[in-house]
Amino acid sequence: MRLEVKTLSASIGPMRILHDIAIDVAEGETVCLIGSNGAGKSTLMRSVAGLLRPVRGEILLDGQAIQTLPAERIVPHGLALVPEARQIFAPLTVRENLLMGAYARHGDLAELDRVLTIFPKLAQRLQQPGGTLSGGEQQMLAIGRALMSAPRLLLLDEPSLGLAPKVVQEIFDVIAALGRNGTSVLIAEQNAAQALRVAQRGYVLREGRIVLSGQAATLAQDPAVRQAYLGV
Repeated sequence: MRLEVKTLSASIGPMRILHDIAIDVAEGETVCLIGSNGAGKSTLMRSVAGLLRPVRGEILLDGQAIQTLPAERIVPHGLALVPEARQIFAPLTVRENLLMGAYARHGDLAELDRVLTIFPKLAQRLQQPGGTLSGGEQQMLAIGRALMSAPRLLLLDEPSLGLAPKVVQEIFDVIAALGRNGTSVLIAEQNAAQALRVAQRGYVLREGRIVLSGQAATLAQDPAVRQAYLGV
């Protein structure tokens, strides 16, 4: 699935957060959006997913405008969002959480086997309440729930947030594999090193504006990016 965002501006209350954003994700491409906390990454992801109505601009999925559609009408187009802070259903079992993802797009239960193959730890905890999982397992559950709808475009908002380095590596290895298998992926992430490792291209967002873009390998060597986001 191809995503195009054209001259998008968005506000939260009276405050303008995004200013004339233009990004795209090609079919089967993994693209990262890096920036510090408060740069506007989550606002952009929420706008694409239909959770926030933009002030102006266009959001196109395979050429079809969706910027005026609510989230529940965007999901059937093949888009799934893994939100920041995961937002799993804590009282429900792992299995029930996953099935909620299938319900969102009338997904096939066969997707459950695929998700459990990707995240074998979840297979061991199917009857366990989601709220009792570790942070890393909850992130796996959140991604697995999104995958249950068999998305063609997966949005991941801060997937490394609050996770141990080893778990972050595991999560991003899965993201890389999803991209290799043909899913279009857009990652919003403060952990620039991991995001640039798995992406083909990237955008740098600062104060609600795109200030830099290019091939991921090129951005990883850019002096300004290295100093600001890679700690080098």
